[in-house]
Amino acid sequence: MRSLVPLIRTVGASMLFGLAAALPAAAQREAQFQTWCFERATNERVIEGCRAVIAAGRESAEKLAQAYYTRGSAYLVSGENKRAIDDYSEALKRQPADAVVLLSRCHVRAIVGDLKAGLADCNESLRLAPSVPAALGSRGLVLLKLGRIDEAIADYDAGLKLYANSAISLYGRGVARRKKGDVAGGDADIAAAKAMRADVADLMATWGVSAP
Repeated sequence: MRSLVPLIRTVGASMLFGLAAALPAAAQREAQFQTWCFERATNERVIEGCRAVIAAGRESAEKLAQAYYTRGSAYLVSGENKRAIDDYSEALKRQPADAVVLLSRCHVRAIVGDLKAGLADCNESLRLAPSVPAALGSRGLVLLKLGRIDEAIADYDAGLKLYANSAISLYGRGVARRKKGDVAGGDADIAAAKAMRADVADLMATWGVSAP
């Protein structure tokens, strides 16, 4: 009987060669997912890349939080609000005191109507990072939808003092002013908002806010 040793050696060498060839390809694919997740890419690639990074589970808590946040933001842009909230929540489990993630979850919760939880998120975001225009604008949206009109106007005023070119905050304040009976002031804000961003009324309508 012929010895099996040469055959075993040949098979073993082939397996090792195949593994060696596969490893660089796998490493390249992993690097591609990292790039899609942590650098600029389309929403679809961000979601795919961050999904792979999260599934691999090799990153630090900080990097995993970033992956969840980035994928959540891609879901938000894609209109998948529930998935965005879930990913923001996962990011906050790993980095609880992140004012940006809290603000982002506040904003999505405001959109979907989870207003009490959204208000808590915005309050905490502003406690951690006071006087952030976007946080004031998002809390203004929550308060407007809650019917707390004076408080909404106060937040929109404060945010617009810091950043006057926010079409969303201008439109929100315009709606709030009209609800208060200040039709002229409200119309002026709404007109200014539309001059900055032509689709602002349509956008706000998808968030549940329309001029009375």
